This record gives sequence, structure tokens and C-alpha cells, in this order.
Amino acid sequence: MKREAEVEEGNRKTRDFHAQSILVVGFLGGIAVAAMLLVIQAKSTFAVPNIVFGFRLGADAYFHFIISLLALDTIIFAFSGFAMIFTASGMLKDKGLLKHFITVTFALGFCGFVIALMSMLNAVSKVGFWVAIGFIVVLLIFLNLSFDEQTRPDSSSGKTARRLSAWLSSLRSNRSNNKNSQNETIATAIPASVEVTKVEESTKEASPRN
Repeated sequence: MKREAEVEEGNRKTRDFHAQSILVVGFLGGIAVAAMLLVIQAKSTFAVPNIVFGFRLGADAYFHFIISLLALDTIIFAFSGFAMIFTASGMLKDKGLLKHFITVTFALGFCGFVIALMSMLNAVSKVGFWVAIGFIVVLLIFLNLSFDEQTRPDSSSGKTARRLSAWLSSLRSNRSNNKNSQNETIATAIPASVEVTKVEESTKEASPRN
């Protein structure tokens, strides 16, 4: 009975995860469609000679590269979300080939989405492209550390992640303490100001009588 309860709990968590993932897949797929329409409407902006993975492409070839990447990305997200519907609803279990299909299509769709956006940015701004590349590298490092903190806590990256997490928690705690101290100062200052106001008002009332 305990084993069956654990299995059912795991299946329920998987269904909830896929139900939430469908929203993410639909959102990213919608952005990909909107980006594809934008590129088609502004062909002159994105049809520029460029270098892709070491290969130099002409203006038309680079334009068709972006369009094809966005179209494939939309199709992949559509199939990934379609497969998640069956696992999220409980009609099929998340195992076997279906599990690998969902994982691979979601990973391919996400990577294709990032590459397509970077390709669009590379066509309009070289500076913005390299700034975004650096930002992506930083995010990937933080994401990898976050995973290692829970999956490989005894590794060097896992220990680094714990130290970084403790440092961020201390910053947040100090900020919360400073905010509380400011609120306490304000709370004590308000009654004092009220008393001063009352004394001034009583003094003004007493002056005409004198």
C-alpha cells in the first residue's frame, strides 16, 4: 500500500508538472510565431549577410535561416505540448518513449527559441548580441550551480552553490532587518511628532486668553 501511494504521488506530481509545462510551451510557441511574422513583415531589416556557426550566409540565406528556425521551433513546441496533454490529463503515463519524446522536444524547442532570438538580435545590433551572449553565459552558470546544489551537493560546484545561496540569504536578511529597523524608527517618531503638534496647538489656544 505504501509503495502504491508513493507511485501515485509521483504520478500526480508529474501530471501537475506537465500541466504547468503546457503553459510554458504554449507561451514560447506563441512568441516564436509572433517573431516569425515580425521577420516576414520586416524582411529588409533581417535580410543581411551574416555568419552562422562559422559559415558566412548571404542576405537571403540568413533571412530564410531565421524563418526556418522559427517555423521549426513553433512546430516542435506544438508537438511537445500535444504530447504533454496526454500525460497531464492522466490518459498516458510519463514513461518509455513518450517521456523521451517530451524531454527531447522541449529541450530542442527551448534551444531553438534562444538561437532564433539571438539570430534576430544579431541582424540588428552586434553590441546587443554580444551583451545578450554574456548574459546567457551568466544565467547558464547560475542555473548549473542551482542544479548541482541539489543533485550533487558534495561536488565542488555544489559547495560553491551553497556558499552563494548562504551569501544571498544573508543579504536578504540584512535588507529585511534594515527595513524593519526603519519601520520601527518611523513608528516611534510618529507619536513624538503628534505630541509636539498637540503641545503647539495648546500653546496657541492659551496665548489669546493671556
